[in-house]
Amino acid sequence: MREEKGFTLIELLAVIVILAVIALIATPLIMGVIDDARKGSAKNGAYGYVKALENTIATEMIKDTTISPSAIQTNVGQVMFTKRMNNGNIASAGSRVMNYKGTKPERHNLNIIDGTVGNGSCIVISGYGFQMNHNEWEEINVGECKENSNGNIIVDVKEGMIPVTFDSSGNTVVADTTKEWYNYDEKKWANAVSVTSASRSNYQNTPGTIIDENDILAYFVYVPRYRYQLWNAENGVSNEQTINIEFETSGENKKNGTKNGEWLTHPAFTFGNTELNGIWVGKFELTGAGGAPTTKPNQKSLTNQNISTAWNTIRLFSTNGEYGLTSYDAHMMKNSEWGAVAYLSHSKYGKNGEVWINNVNTGTGVENNGVQWGPSITGCAGTSASVGVKNNMTACEPGRDYKNAGVNASTTGNIYGIYDMSGGVWERVVASVVNQDGTFVSASSGFSSKPESKYYDEYAYNTDLHNFNISKLGDAMKETRKKTSGNNQNWYNDYTLMPGSYSDCTTCVWVDRGGAAGSGSSAGLFGVHRRTGDAWTHGGSRAVVVAG
Repeated sequence: MREEKGFTLIELLAVIVILAVIALIATPLIMGVIDDARKGSAKNGAYGYVKALENTIATEMIKDTTISPSAIQTNVGQVMFTKRMNNGNIASAGSRVMNYKGTKPERHNLNIIDGTVGNGSCIVISGYGFQMNHNEWEEINVGECKENSNGNIIVDVKEGMIPVTFDSSGNTVVADTTKEWYNYDEKKWANAVSVTSASRSNYQNTPGTIIDENDILAYFVYVPRYRYQLWNAENGVSNEQTINIEFETSGENKKNGTKNGEWLTHPAFTFGNTELNGIWVGKFELTGAGGAPTTKPNQKSLTNQNISTAWNTIRLFSTNGEYGLTSYDAHMMKNSEWGAVAYLSHSKYGKNGEVWINNVNTGTGVENNGVQWGPSITGCAGTSASVGVKNNMTACEPGRDYKNAGVNASTTGNIYGIYDMSGGVWERVVASVVNQDGTFVSASSGFSSKPESKYYDEYAYNTDLHNFNISKLGDAMKETRKKTSGNNQNWYNDYTLMPGSYSDCTTCVWVDRGGAAGSGSSAGLFGVHRRTGDAWTHGGSRAVVVAG
């Protein structure tokens, strides 16, 4: 009888080695097949999503023939639309929810051309990145599909506001709003102007036209609605740092964070019961005269007004038809709105550093020798962030105006930002501390009663010059506190004396911001001062207009 034998140890090891080699060869092939299947599924998902988006565009444009899709689409699951107004400007027409049941992308940056998704578009879906090239999705590295923040921005442009850009010589040019005229990723904030009624028709529907400076009544810069990540919300201290900001639209759910690391929709974008897509801020300190205000460069800042007078002056931008802004609500800047500008400036979308001082004083700078501290000249910059004052000036120093080296004093570090927020003149904001019993204190402001809440920021009773606890999130006071002693506790050693009732000034309840020409290193976006709301020679103001 034949004896049956099993595998020897050597044979068994040989089989194991062979199986291992087969597995080594086969596994990548199998994984490749699986990856290709997943990739194919993701690509099909991209096609399906884009088809649903294009169907939404077509359907909505049939329903409303006055709307068009925004040129850049970045909101997953939504399509943003715009509408051309009678004056040629492009205004927001809101968003529409897509009817799509498939896998949603993680993000996308889609270029819309004639109602369809065009070349250069990119999408990230199911962990894979694709870019549209010759109407085909081609795989790209996920990191190459970068988010475009401009797709989350709605610039509210209504009748009378003329969007502008600046050419290489600094001329103000009517923008073509069908093309890119702002790019916050590149620190190019949206700008617009108000012009005289007599000249307005010359600049409507005329992109590329240089606007005569004599026709301009006011320059404005748009601060889009955003949420920011809290970093010092709990009465601590912090060093200068980049503020994390994400743009959003008024239709999104607000973020209501209260603790460090959480996100908060900036309070400046809630205007009474209205959620705003953004605010238009005076590009320069208020200029002109009490009955005819302007916001222009190379002009004396308008001073010597108490707060209520300045308030009524700024209201003229929307109540006087000469400005063409009757569809807007113009008001004097609030403290929260100041904070919104300051935080955007100190993010990746702004200068993200110290804004230089406007050190120009039209006064003598000498006590008892004429006006010691007079108005400033708008749009100027000193030779450094904290340089000393220049007295007896009638203009910016040569080459240091807003078109040239004056850009160092802009919130973006270029001509597209907001000027005079460090130095110039102290800017009064509509914000004050209440009495111990919670009642309004007019002091020397000229107000007979408390302003309507949407125009006014109210702070708790205070008797401590350094009581940062009265500050609110978003107002650029306590969150930017760097030290706990002295009168220069905020970032960049900016001046910090909180408003309240004190033995030396029982009614210093009103808030001033930014410093003046002679404030030196104490001036800055995070500077805070107290005053009675009275008229003084280097106390100015700033206009804000909203489509509320």
